[in-house]
Formats: sequence, C-alpha cells, structure tokens
Amino acid sequence: MIRKTWQRFVFLKFFDALAFLFFSPVCGIRKIFKKKRMPNGEIKKILVLELWGIGDLVMLSSALRGLRTAFPDSKIILCAKSFAREVFRYDQLIDGFVDFDCPWTRYQGKYKFWQWDWKGVIHVIRNLRKEGFDVVLDARGDFRNNFLSLLTGGKIRLGYDWTGGGYFLTDLLHLDYTNAHRVDAWANLLNYFDIKVNERQPRLCISLDENEKAIHFLKNNGIKENDLLIGIHPGARNKQRCWPLERFAETAEYFRTPVQ
Repeated sequence: MIRKTWQRFVFLKFFDALAFLFFSPVCGIRKIFKKKRMPNGEIKKILVLELWGIGDLVMLSSALRGLRTAFPDSKIILCAKSFAREVFRYDQLIDGFVDFDCPWTRYQGKYKFWQWDWKGVIHVIRNLRKEGFDVVLDARGDFRNNFLSLLTGGKIRLGYDWTGGGYFLTDLLHLDYTNAHRVDAWANLLNYFDIKVNERQPRLCISLDENEKAIHFLKNNGIKENDLLIGIHPGARNKQRCWPLERFAETAEYFRTPVQ
C-alpha cells in the first residue's frame, strides 16, 4: 500500500506541474473573459462525473435528489461505470447514462498507460463533447477528473483541486477534504447554485416486488416491523478493502450483547 500511495503521489504531482505549464495560461485567459454566472433557469444539460465504486454512487444519491428538485426540466446525465444503471435503476433522478470504465480508477494497471483502452477513452470524450453540457459536476478533487471535465467542453465546470488541476475548472470550490465526508463534498458543489441538500442521508429506490420479498423474508425469520435490524457485509471485491473476519465477528457480538 505504501508503494502504491507513493506512486500515485509522484504521478499526480508530476503531471499537475507539467499540465500547469501548458494549460494554466490558456485557462487563465478564458477565466478573464468568462461570462457572468449562468442563471439556473438557463441550465438545460448537466453532467455528473462519478467514476469510482458503488459506495461512491450511493453517497452521490442525496445530491442527485437535490439536483433533480432544483432542475426538474433539465437533462441530467451520469458518467460512471456500467453498474450505475443498476444502482439507480428505480430512481427518477437521472435522464441518461454514459458508461465509462475509467482506467485511472482501477486497482491494477492504472499507471501502465500503454495498456489503457485509449480508443475507448477518446470515444467517451467525443460523445460527452457532442452533448454540449451547460454544467459539469465532479466532487473527487482529482487532477485526472478535472482534466476530463475540461475535455467535455462544459460551460461551467465545478470541482475541487485536492490533487491538482484546479486550472481546468471554471469555478474552483474549496472544502477541507481531511474532515469532509463524500456527502459534504457533493452538497458543497450544489451550494454554488443556492441548492440546499436537506436530506443528506444516502438512499436508493428498489422495486415494489423487491420490497415485498424483503418484507416476507424478514417476517418469515421472526423479525418484526419495529425491531432494530443491523446488516453486516463482511467482504469486498478487493483484498485491500477487506476487514479481518474476526473483527466483524467481534462487532456482531458487541451489538448482540444486551446493554447492562
């Protein structure tokens, strides 16, 4: 893990410094002649970038609800991995998806650029540029994401520069990422449009059939409607994210033991 962290640090700092020399002057000139802030009523197309995992998509859900409420007639597109379609299958928050298995979000081979699917990356960027987005939102604060945001051609590009690339954005927001939750990072972006995320708890929708099956399953296992139910998921796809099983067992035993 130390090696990968050091590798990521060197990679981002090197390319951030290199890109600054080439892009900062151009982006700076554009910001000088940038038009006034676009009124919310004129925003017709919004792109949301969340290129990482399922958990990140779940934490995005509260911001999507606020965005949908504030822009009921705007087209909201989510660029994410293909499983985002299933995550938001029953939500009425998104008007379209752009599938993108982003190479720099993978656990293996992310720094082997010669192995990237460059044809696929270029194809995604071209499709995003064709949409003509008014707004591009990204709460990752990642140099590579900020560069992708620039390449989409969005008129307003909001985000953070925690690992660099702030000059790629039209509007750079600030937040103390050391203490900020992912939900806070998204909510802070929406403050730009004077949108308050009142319901900050992440929530996903399921089908009526799935809901009925869950109710019957709990009932058949002796769990009443008002019983406290705690779910534990002892695993992850990647070993680096797996908590030791004995700690899950210890946690379960703690919750199972009645309070004296």
